[in-house]
Order: sequence, then C-alpha cells, then structure tokens
Amino acid sequence: MANYKQIGVPFDRTFRNDLNDNFRTLGAESAGAKTDASRAKVLSEEAAQKATESNERAESLQNQLNQLIVDSGTSDAETIQARTNARGESYPVIKERIDALDNDIQDMVVNVRWFGALCDGVTDDTEAIRNAIAFAEQFGGVVHLPGVSVITGEIEVKKTITIRGVGPGNGYADKALIDYKQTSGFLVKGAGTKRLRTRIKHLSNALETSDTELSVALNIQAEYVQLQNFSIFLDFDKNDNSPTNYGAKWDVGVFLGCRVHNKYSNVHVLGYWREASIWMDVTRSSFTSEFTDMNGVPYDGGTVRNGADGLTLDSVFTMGGKWGLKIQGAKPKSGAEGYGDPYYDATSGSTVTDRRGNFGASDVTVIASSFYGTNHHTKHRRDDSIGNYLTDNGGGSLSIDGMAGNASGAIQGMRFISSRFSTWEPFRIRLDRANRITFIGCHSEGGSGGLSTTGAPINYDDNDFYGPISTTAKTTNLVLDMFNATLRTTFLGSNEYVNLSSAGSDRNYISKDTYVKGMFEVGGQFHINSSIVSKNGEFDARAADGQQVRFRIGTGTTMLINGSYTTFYAPVAVRPYVDNTASLGQSTNRFTNVFASGGVINTSDRRHKTSILPINDAVLDAWSEVNYQQFRYIDAVKEKGEEARVHIGVIAQEIEEAFSRHGLDAFDYGLLCYDEWDDIYEKDENGNDILVREKDSLYGVRSNECLMLEAALLRRELNKVINK
Repeated sequence: MANYKQIGVPFDRTFRNDLNDNFRTLGAESAGAKTDASRAKVLSEEAAQKATESNERAESLQNQLNQLIVDSGTSDAETIQARTNARGESYPVIKERIDALDNDIQDMVVNVRWFGALCDGVTDDTEAIRNAIAFAEQFGGVVHLPGVSVITGEIEVKKTITIRGVGPGNGYADKALIDYKQTSGFLVKGAGTKRLRTRIKHLSNALETSDTELSVALNIQAEYVQLQNFSIFLDFDKNDNSPTNYGAKWDVGVFLGCRVHNKYSNVHVLGYWREASIWMDVTRSSFTSEFTDMNGVPYDGGTVRNGADGLTLDSVFTMGGKWGLKIQGAKPKSGAEGYGDPYYDATSGSTVTDRRGNFGASDVTVIASSFYGTNHHTKHRRDDSIGNYLTDNGGGSLSIDGMAGNASGAIQGMRFISSRFSTWEPFRIRLDRANRITFIGCHSEGGSGGLSTTGAPINYDDNDFYGPISTTAKTTNLVLDMFNATLRTTFLGSNEYVNLSSAGSDRNYISKDTYVKGMFEVGGQFHINSSIVSKNGEFDARAADGQQVRFRIGTGTTMLINGSYTTFYAPVAVRPYVDNTASLGQSTNRFTNVFASGGVINTSDRRHKTSILPINDAVLDAWSEVNYQQFRYIDAVKEKGEEARVHIGVIAQEIEEAFSRHGLDAFDYGLLCYDEWDDIYEKDENGNDILVREKDSLYGVRSNECLMLEAALLRRELNKVINK
C-alpha cells in the first residue's frame, strides 16, 4: 500500500499541496492497476473493477482539488487552471465552477485514508479521523471507514453527515467479546476525557453538585446523522481472565446529545463501557446554555433544543456496557414529581426556568437489535443486586427514564420490535418515568451460567435479579405484544410490575414468577398460568363503580359480588375448609338475619358426646325464673322510630341472675354467651388505621338451647301433674 500524507486543517496552500501529492500517489496506483489489467488480462473480474474504481477516484479527487482553490482575482497560470475542469470547460471565475459542481461535492465519499489514517488496528488514527469528519462536515459527503482505526480521544460529529464502514465484524453469544473480529470502525484505547454532558439532576443553586462527568468515544451533536456498517470496540486484554478486567476507561461508546432523526444501522458497540454502550440524552433545554465542544465552542442549538425525536436503531448490537441502551431524561427535584423552578444552570451560572428535556424523546424505533449488559468474559456480574429494584444502581440491557412536558409527565412513544435483551446483571429492562413503551415480538433472558461478583451461581430469584421487565408506579401504558413469544397484553394506568415474565407454551399468559405491585388495569381478558399472590399487604380485587366482580370455573359463574349482595351459584356450597373450626360471624361482626328454606342442623350424634346425664332439677328451677319478654332493638328504633318491630325472647342478663340465685354459673351451660373487645381498627386503601368498633362487650344466647331447656321444664311440670 502506498504512503499517504496526513492532511490537516485549515484548508490553506499546505493543505492543497499535500492533497495534490496524495492525488498523484493514488493516480499512480490507478494507472498501475489499469496497465496490469490491459497487459496481462489475467486479473479477475473483481480486480479489474477495483482498478476502474481507483481511476475514477483519482479523477474525482482532482476535481475536488480544483474546487478548493480560492479565487485570487489574478490571471496567472495556476488560477486559469483552477477555472478549467478536467473536460477543458472554462469558467469566468472559480466561484462559478464551485457552484456548478456543488451537487457532486455532496455525493463525495471521504476516505479517512486520504487524511492519513492507516486503518491497521494498531496506529493511532484519532487526528486523521477528526480531520476527515471535519472535511465532510464542511464540504459534504460520506465518511468512509475501510478498516479498523485506533482512536485514543473523543470523536465529535457536529454537522449532518454519514459515517459508513465496510462491515462491523462478528462475534456471538457468551464469547462475543473474546472472539469478536472487527472489520471496520474504531478500536478505542487509552482513557477518555470526562466532561459535563447532561442535566439529569435538578440543581437549585451553585452549592449543589452537578451531574457526573462522562467520557465519550463517539459524540453525536447533530441532526440526521447516520452511522452504518461499522463497530466501536473498547479495548481490553483478552488474555486477562480477572473478573475486574474491564479494559480501557471510557464511560460511553455512542452518546447522542438530545438530537433528532439519527439512524444507526448494523452498528456494533462492544466493550466494557462504564456507563452505557449507547446513551441517548434527553436533558437539553432552550433556557440553559449549550455545552461546549472539545475546543470550548458551544454546540449548535439544532432543531429541538429541549428534547430528542426520531432515533432509529436497525440491527444494532451492544455487549459489555453497564447498560446496552440507556435513554435518560431529567429527574425532578428531590421530593417532587415534576419540573421545579428555578433551575440553576451550572454552565452559565444563572437560574432559569426548568424545562430540561421538556419536548421528550418520542418516535424511538428499534428493530431486530440485540442489547446485552456487561456480560463479562468471565461470566461474573459487574454489580450484584441489592434486593430493592427501586433503589438499585445496577445495570442491565435497557434503561428508560425521564420527565417530559406531556400529560404523562414522562418521555414516551418508543417501539422495540423483534429485539433481544439479555444480561446477567440485576436488571434486563428497567422502566421508570416512561409512557407508551411497546415491545413487539421481543425476547428477554438472563443467559446461562452467570456468576455473582463472588463467583456464586446466579439463581434469578427475588434476591438475585429484578425480572425480564422492572417498572415503577411512574411507568404507564406499557404494551407487550408476544413478549418472550408467549405474552400479549396491554397495561394501562399507574403500574408497578416486578419480575414480569412469560413461561410455558400458551399465548397471553404470565408465569407464576410474576409479581404485580400497585394498581393496574387490563383491557380485555387477563390470563395467568398459576396463581395471583400478594407478597406484601392486602390483595385488592375491584370492579368499576356500579359494576360487579364475577368468579368463574371455566365458563360457569360460581360467585357474583355487587354493591348489594353476594350470590352463590348452584351447586356451590358455602362451607369452612376445616370441619368444626370456624364461626359464621362473630360478636363484633354479626349478621342481621338468616334466611333459609330448611332449619339449622346441629350435630347430635351420640358418638360425639360425653357426660350424658338427665337435666338437673336445680337448672330447671333456675330456668323457671327466666321470663319471656317483648322488646325492640335500639338500633331499629334509631332507624325506624315507632315503626320498629317488636321481638319476643329472653334477656341474657336475667338468665345469669336467675342461675346465680340458685347457686349456679350460667356460663357453665351453652345457652349463655359473653364477649368483650378492645378498640378494633382496619386499614383503608392508603394503609391508614381506621377505628371501626370501639371497646365494648356483648351478651348473647343460643336460642335453640333456651327452647330445649324450656321444653324440658314443661315436660317436668307436666309429669308432675300427670303423676299427682
């Protein structure tokens, strides 16, 4: 391969001379290739085609040189040559020639090798890559990556361009990072430079600490940027099997700085990025100052200063970062749920209206992509779970969180289609402030053989990880369609789902390992494979106002509950699970009436009784002093007044008194009852204690035993008359 001169900027006479030399070198290559083709005629068809392309490239570069010559206003031979194109057509001034060929410039392919990049995977090509991108940003064209370029510093994209490689590379499954072979793109080495790039945290004044600074390999700060067919690989020693070997110290592979309509196709971002393989920022604001580039110049405001929109990822592959894909917006002030004025802008040193990411981040579309978490080459986790998914700072495959100025107060409108989310980390998919997130035909898995940081196997239970999807109460309108190829349902409203999964072969089912926290609404039928269990607190099943709750076995209704009554359907019997252990009601919770077509059946089997004796005359004598009375119930009088009905019966205290006069304790017999209780509380829907019954006591009788005793007394007295 010929040696090219490295071309820098600005575009002055030295630039022109260096570029001319490169043209001649490339032209010599082309001429040599064509001579070989015509003389030997033994080259393959592919080689001949390459020769033709090389010749065309040389001619194109000569045209580009002509276009870059500045009109000096003179008529010297060099200027006259600059006004004349390769076909001999002359223009009055150089500017007219440049204007005539402007469209050709836009179609130009800018090969990074023209700017001195060796693309050998060894030489540091950082400056050459930067110069090639600067050239494309100024004159248009597609930046071409023909091989692997080592970069040791940040690469910025500040204008609409396309960066295209000849293929990302290949690697698969658990050994993807070890076995990966780069075809074209960037091999990132060294240590990145950290700078402030986000406004996630709410700041009230200068005393509060700003966001964590991030080092970024490829920093996208422009609209309509396209990345195609290359990889970004964070270097690490593949022979070092230490679980703490994370290689070069960089935070983010690709950072999208809150811009619209970017598209990344067949792009692989691999290696142990400390924060994320791909990070989409949604924290810019039209009220705050712009962050600055590597030279201290503020970035262009772009199309939408306070949000992002229209990111498309097609066949993207990430592995090794703490998060495979992180879409991060602003968080509210501590203790608040929305924007909080004023916001302190640390870059300008002033307070402004808080509208960080107010526009949101809608129309994110991800197709046929794979997002892996850290997935270390030793299978060890980067972070073990702490057991609380709401406060855990561990990583995973996908994270979406951030405020927005819409009705939901969250970033929204994202679709993930036929994509995979796989990691050994505590999370797979973590959603917080997120609305209308849709997963269609996606798959979430933990992989096999994952190890904790100590080397112990990961059990994927509640203590080890937080499930295929973990959400918070701020996650709304989550749509899962054939998730894990088995689940299809739509969740609406305010939801918390933990360990949401789908197992088995049936569609529309959730497995027994699913836990749902808080309230959720389901449109249509909701199916489960096993049972619904409340792990903490009460289980609250409710219907809408004016509606009813129906219980079925198969298609047949067994019980129906509405606001007035509960209906049991035949042949269902209401019965306790364990015989002779439970009461129907109690002293503090009584039924008013019992309606039955038959009488009450009591056990009277001899085999269930002992100490069977005739009734003692003292008992009958005591009972003879108990009078039958008529009375009204106080509660009925309060409700109905004089319309309250008169009842017939006995007074419990009179039974106690009569038995006591005869030296008997009425409570030794089953006809008299007494209960007392302290204040009784129940919890309302918000978990607050509500006093439902004050401290009190209550007497009662068993009417059937009273009547039996009355019958025994009458029999005794009748026998006395008969036998007299």
